[in-house]
Amino acid sequence: MTFVPMGDPQYLASEEPIPFRREYVGGFAYPLHGSTADTARTDAAHNLIGGNIAAALHAPARLLGLRVSAFTLRLAVQGSGSFFFPDVMVFRQGADDHAQDPLVLVKILSDHTMERDRPAKYAAYTHMPTVHAQPCGAHLPHRPPAGTR
Repeated sequence: MTFVPMGDPQYLASEEPIPFRREYVGGFAYPLHGSTADTARTDAAHNLIGGNIAAALHAPARLLGLRVSAFTLRLAVQGSGSFFFPDVMVFRQGADDHAQDPLVLVKILSDHTMERDRPAKYAAYTHMPTVHAQPCGAHLPHRPPAGTR
């Protein structure tokens, strides 16, 4: 089987009929991890952390005429041919299906995503001239020491 890269317009058009989210890098779309029995605990923590961060940023952003998105809006990384789904972002403008020119990006890392997301997305986000902050935070399942309840 041969994989042929697609362009940005083809990627965006292909997203409409698909019931899950995919990120796009270098002409290829990659599905985001889903909610399985193994990831259910971290998904709940992930959503709680991201929701709290978005809620804290919402009022100050609105005062400055900015928008806040949590989890659902894709980010077009200008000049890179990439689209990502930051966990939380504060931005000035965007199309209906994606944002651009973010000021703040938040990526919440888990043990499922840390190795892949930290180097790749951090590199892409730090090269964006409008980004003033790109906090990365990790939430890892609590594992009590052996022999305790």
